[in-house]
Amino acid sequence: MLFVSPFQSWEVSDSSACDINDAVEEHRSAVQTKMDEYMSSQYGASADAKAACAVYGTADGNLVVCCTGVATNLRNWWSGSWKGEYKITLADGSAQINGKVNLLAHYFEDGNVQMNTEKVFNNDGVGFSDSSELGEAICNAICEWENELQAGLETMYTGMSDQTFKDMRRILPVTKTTFDWSGSQLKLASGAGGGTL
Repeated sequence: MLFVSPFQSWEVSDSSACDINDAVEEHRSAVQTKMDEYMSSQYGASADAKAACAVYGTADGNLVVCCTGVATNLRNWWSGSWKGEYKITLADGSAQINGKVNLLAHYFEDGNVQMNTEKVFNNDGVGFSDSSELGEAICNAICEWENELQAGLETMYTGMSDQTFKDMRRILPVTKTTFDWSGSQLKLASGAGGGTL
């Protein structure tokens, strides 16, 4: 069923039956089952996170997998979202998988820092003999891509303090003298001004 609901009223104003492509329904159901297992294992470990996945059959006999995850931790001043859309083009015993992930990380204590990332994935294709194999192959491809993206982010964060932030700051301040982090200059200055008049 397709429901139409204006977001202001939250009431259903119209409904109609949707055309379900019966030729792809068995494949859609198998992929949904595998993706549900994947989502619960990958995204279900945190109380601050919510995730969902839906697999849709298209009118032309293909599949679309939509995954989303949202995590919010206001106590620690951060939030983030992960949105993945994967299009599966089905042919006789093979499937071509293309997808993209949009990632947003937001940290907002004493400022507003955001990271927006988009990664596009392409697959040469996977073979399958039945719907169960198709579900397994698609789930494995998505898992591999998401793990690759996660590993790339880990590498970026590890090198960020050594490379990115170092490139952003000046080597010497405007005064052309290095800053004394030990505080001995501050102690000397406060000691000199401590006399009475």
